[in-house]
Parts: sequence; structure tokens; C-alpha cells
Amino acid sequence: MRQSKRIAINTLSGWLGQLVNAAVLIFFWKYLINALGVERFGVLRYVLAIQGSLTFLDLGISATLNRFTSRLVASGDVDRLNAAFSFGMLVYFAMGLVGAAVMAGMGMMLPSLVIGAKEATYASGMLLMFCMGGALAFRFWGYAARSLLFGLQRYDLVNFGQAGIMLARAGIVVLVLEVWEDAGLVSVGLCYLGTGVLETGLLWAFGKWQFPALRLRVRRFERDLVKDVLGFSAFVLIYSLMSILIENLPIFFAGRFFGAEAVAYIALPLLLLAQLSKLSGAFAKTLVPVAGKFGALGRMEVVRDMVVRGTKFCAILCIPVGVLGIVFGEPLMEWFKEGYGWTWVLLAILMAPYLLWIPQSPAFSVLLGTGSIRGIALGRAVVVVAIVALSWLFGVYFEMGLYGVALGTAAPTALFAATFRPVYTCRQFGLGTLGYLWRSYARVVLLTIPVAGLGGALVWLAYPESLVMILLEGGVCMAVFGAVAWVWVLGPDERRQVRGLFEHHRGDA
Repeated sequence: MRQSKRIAINTLSGWLGQLVNAAVLIFFWKYLINALGVERFGVLRYVLAIQGSLTFLDLGISATLNRFTSRLVASGDVDRLNAAFSFGMLVYFAMGLVGAAVMAGMGMMLPSLVIGAKEATYASGMLLMFCMGGALAFRFWGYAARSLLFGLQRYDLVNFGQAGIMLARAGIVVLVLEVWEDAGLVSVGLCYLGTGVLETGLLWAFGKWQFPALRLRVRRFERDLVKDVLGFSAFVLIYSLMSILIENLPIFFAGRFFGAEAVAYIALPLLLLAQLSKLSGAFAKTLVPVAGKFGALGRMEVVRDMVVRGTKFCAILCIPVGVLGIVFGEPLMEWFKEGYGWTWVLLAILMAPYLLWIPQSPAFSVLLGTGSIRGIALGRAVVVVAIVALSWLFGVYFEMGLYGVALGTAAPTALFAATFRPVYTCRQFGLGTLGYLWRSYARVVLLTIPVAGLGGALVWLAYPESLVMILLEGGVCMAVFGAVAWVWVLGPDERRQVRGLFEHHRGDA
């Protein structure tokens, strides 16, 4: 199969999977807020943030195995691939146990981590932590199989499998809460644990199906291979840990200083931002093995083209969606729960850096594939330090509350995305920074401004009080953007490339 076809299949499956996930999460969270209440929902979201943060125990092995798989499969070195895979699986097994133990220990400390909840909520929250710890362990044990599938460029299997698990999890939780009147946080945790086991089994079945030669060799490892894997993983680990912290620090600050209900308030803007990030990531992550392949062949002209056009493509996808998310933010938050409309301000503050950050996801994937992420990883660590300091300064010291936490998170992230990150990327690949930013962002931003004005006019003329109206008015704006962008933003060669991804070519097999 042609490389462009495989990228198209992986990307489309990623978008379809994310569309399913986003739709399920939006309705699922709306249901949970009303079924559990604001306080218990806030505790649930806090526990999920802890669970998500502990995925840094992956130690960067997942992305590293992705890269090694693509290179070793291309060279036909099955023995070396099995050795790398076995070492990764051993690490995952150990880290899964560590993660479960850490969550169990933190469960005992929950009252000191989240203020303002009832005693009964803390008790059920502790048991919830135990369940989520078990779910985390099983998630780790499935990471090796997922990395193998990514390296084999079978993102479609992972995307469809995870979308199916998301649907099953939401359906089971809703069924339990509807049928069992006394069900609460512990029941939700048991549902997450059960579906976590199911997800891991599914990924392993897919991995064995796609790579029948898979063998675990736990008795002997190649010292040089382990050194290569860990050496590259160190900076992947730093980057991954910093990314996790940036995503979850607002939750931790809200819970620790402002209470469980504050977690619920800031959780919804963060949910929308996460879905926007995944929209870009569904395309960007498919570039890792491709960049590794062309980087190994010395085809740097192809790598540079991937950086520029990938950023531009994600800017077209994400910038108008993000800006329209702000325009329609108040009615959307009110749809989630009455009285939540004011949180659109938090969304607007947090969205600003994302509009710069998310379109650069393909550039990071190319850096990851070619093994050039050291500077980005260390730079992001500086961003995390700045976020902690500024969030406390604005949110606690100056008593700006959740607005201060959002501002403290947004300011350093936006500065990093506008300066160091593009400069570092361009230096790695011999690109001009201003030229890269101009080609990637300029026309997209210029076109988004009048489209945002159109959205604002629609909100003023016919305030959308239902989700259907929000989607309808937002869809009109996106249709206008898409039609003009196809002609004005994309060049003739880029339009041919897009059409070529979806055209049938004889002899592609």
C-alpha cells in the first residue's frame, strides 16, 4: 500500500475514533454531572487527573517502541524487534504495579488533596482511587501491544478498538447508575476497571494478529538495544511528563486551593481543549514512523515538507474550530449544566496558547520520528515550572481564583509556542522560522477572523439554546471557512495532494 494511502487511512480512522470519543465524552460528562452531582463529579475528575498524570511511568517507552518498530520492521530484524518489545513489556509490567500502588497510597491522602468535600465523598473517593489504580495497571500492560500496532502503522485498529471501549464504558456506567439507585463513585470505578481489562486484551489480540512472529524473551536482553531504547526514552519521558502536568495542573490547583466544585467548573473547558488537541493528534501521530523512515534514508527534503505542510494542515483544522469554540462557548457551557455559562471565560483564556500549540503537533511528531526532541523536552520543563509559579501567584496570592489559574497556565504556554518551539524545530531541519510561521499560520488566521465575526453575528441574531443549534450555526461558519480555505489557503499542489490521498490507485497493494 502506498505511504500516502496508509497515512490517509490512519488519519481518517483517528478522526472517526476521536469523533466518537468526543461525542461520547460530551454526553457522558453531561450525564455524570447531573447523576453524581457537582461535588462527586469534581472528585471523579480529580482522580482521573491523577490517573492520567501517572501515565508518565510509561517512561517514554511507548513512543520509543513505536519508532523502533517502524525501523526494525523495515529492516526485517525480527529478533531484535522481539528483544526490544520484550524489554518494553517487562518495564510496563513493573510500572503498572507501581502506578496501582501509588494510586492506592494517594487514595489514603485524598482529603488533603481535594478540599471542601463531604466525609462520605472522601470515603467513596478512596475506593475509587483503588479501582482506578487497577485500571491504570491494565492500561500499562496494553501499552506494548499498542506501540507495536503504531509502529506497524495500524493506527486504525487502535483507534476503532479504543472508540469501541469508550462506548462500552459509557454505556455500562450509565446502565449501572440508572438501574442501581445507590450506585456512586465506587461503581463508576469498577466499570473503568472492567473495561480497562477488556481494552488490554483487545490490543494484545490485535498485536498478535498483525505480527504473528511476536515472541516475549524475558530471560535475555541485548545490552546495546536496551541502552538505545532507554537513551532515547529519557527525553520522551521528560516531554511526556511535562505534557501531562500542563494538562492536569489546572485541575490540581483547583482541587487543592478552591475545592471539589471548582474542579468541576474548570474540567469542562479542559475537556473541550483535550478534544481539540486529539483532532490534531489523530493526524500528527501517524507521521512518527514515516519521519523515522525518511530520516533514516536521509531524505530531509521530504521531512521538511512534512513539517511545514503538516503544521499548515493542522492549523486549518484546529484554529477555526478553537476560535468558534470561544464564540459559542457560553451557550455550550450552559448546555452542559445550567449556571456554567461563565466558564466560557476560562475556555477563552486557556484556548489562546492551544491555537498556537496544537497546530505544531506534526512538527513534534517529525522531531520524534527523527530523534531530535531533546531541546523541546527541556524547554517544556521550563514551561511547567513557570505554570506552577504563575498559577499560584495569580490564582492564590492575588486571589484571582480559577481565572488566575487559567491565566498562569496560558501565559507561559503561549510564549513557548510562539517563540522557542518553532525556532528549535526550524533549526533542526534547516528552515527559516519566520517563513515557516508565515506559510503555516498567516492565511489561516486571516480567514478565521471574519468567520469568527460571522459566528458572533449568528449568536447575537439567534442565540443557540440547544446543542443542535450550536452545531448548526457552528457548522455554517465552518462550511464558509472550508470553502474559502480550499481555494485561498491551500495551493494547487496541496489540493492535488489532498485529493490524491482519497483517490484509488491501481497497484497500490
